[in-house]
This record gives sequence, C-alpha cells and structure tokens, in this order.
Amino acid sequence: MPIIINTPYILNLWLTLIPEYSVVFVRYAIVLSMSEALSLPFVTGMLATGKIRNYQLIVGGINLLNLPLVYVLFVLGFNPQILFWVAIILSQCCLFARVFMLTPIVNITIKDFFFKVYVNVLLVTLVSFIPSFWGCTSQIDSFERFCISMLVCFFICISAIWVIGIKKEEKKFILSQIRVKLK
Repeated sequence: MPIIINTPYILNLWLTLIPEYSVVFVRYAIVLSMSEALSLPFVTGMLATGKIRNYQLIVGGINLLNLPLVYVLFVLGFNPQILFWVAIILSQCCLFARVFMLTPIVNITIKDFFFKVYVNVLLVTLVSFIPSFWGCTSQIDSFERFCISMLVCFFICISAIWVIGIKKEEKKFILSQIRVKLK
C-alpha cells in the first residue's frame, strides 16, 4: 500500500522522465500481484492432490481469455490500463474457480472462504487504504517525507490487520510468541 500511494515519487527517484501510464501500470501491477497472492494456497493445495487435469483446463482456460478480451477492448478504443482491469477480473475468476474445485477436497466451505478470508482481506485493505491515502497524498518532495509517509502507511496497515484481520486466538498466539522471543 505505501508503494501504491507513493508510486509517483518512487518512479521519480528512478526515472528522469516518467512515461505516460507508468504510475497507473505500477499500481495495477501491485494490485494484480495482491490478487494472485490470494490464490497461492489454493494452487499449492490443488497441485498437492495430484488431480490437476481439470484444474489446469479450467484455470488455464480462464487465463487464456486475457489475450482475446484485451485485444477486442483495445480495438474498441479502450485505454491501455484496461489490460490490468481484465487481468485482475480474470485473476479473481481463477481464484473462485480454484476455491470451488478445492473445497470438496479440503476442510473449508465456500462460505467460510468468502466471509473469513476474502471479505476480511477486502475490509482490511479498504480500512487501511483510505486513511493511508488521505494522510499520505500530499506532494512528497523529499526523501524524509517519503520515509514518514511509508511509516504512516505501514502503521495504519498493521493497525487495520490487528484490529480487523486477526481473530482473538491468533492475537493470543502472536502475543505469546512475542513474549517467548523477548525472554
């Protein structure tokens, strides 16, 4: 999140001339990576079952839709960032296809995944993004302000994860591990 918010400053440090769409592309690439990260446990679980033929056909087929959909949208005159919108939407479709295929095999229901994982991740993201964006959107013109912005975003995200994203049992476990490490 701090990188998404501070993308213009980061690119300005790296590049002398920032190409058009590069800020948007970097931001969407990070969102796409976060979207794909939700799928990784399901990918591992599905591959561990050894039943991958149907999995590869369905998920691979959904992913193959990227090229023709983006081509058609480009022909229709859409902006280049539509590439990422299509990729993110298809990534979410793949996630739910993985969930539907894996839930009969593992001990999780679709409802549990949706409410205990997916909605929880979305809530933490929204709750941490809004104050981070609001608090860190001033024009960053120095490395010190950039570092402060990164720290503010980091602490807001950690707070949102602690308050919304972690259950009581997980908090107790984390605190007990911290006490053990401090001793």
